[in-house]
Amino acid sequence: MSCNKDENNLTLNIDYIDSGKSLRAEVEITFHSIFDVNIEKFINNSVIHSLTILSGNNHWVTIDPCFGFCGSFKCRGIETKLVKT
Repeated sequence: MSCNKDENNLTLNIDYIDSGKSLRAEVEITFHSIFDVNIEKFINNSVIHSLTILSGNNHWVTIDPCFGFCGSFKCRGIETKLVKT
C-alpha cells in the first residue's frame, strides 16, 4: 500500500487480495477535497482490514487497520481506478 496526500486530496494505492475467491488486483482510490482528517500510523507495509464509505452530501470514510494506517475523514468526491489484475 502507498499513500500520497496533498493539501486537498488523498490517494491510496492498495493491493487487494481475496484469497477465498482467488482474486488479486491493484486499485488506486483518490479522495477529493478531504476535510475533518484524522489519519495516523502510515507505514509503507500497512494492511487495511476494512475501508468503509458512507455517502450523503459528503462521503465519510473510515479505515480500520490490521497493521499500521488507520483513521477517518470526509471528502466531496471519490475516484477509483483499476491499475492491474
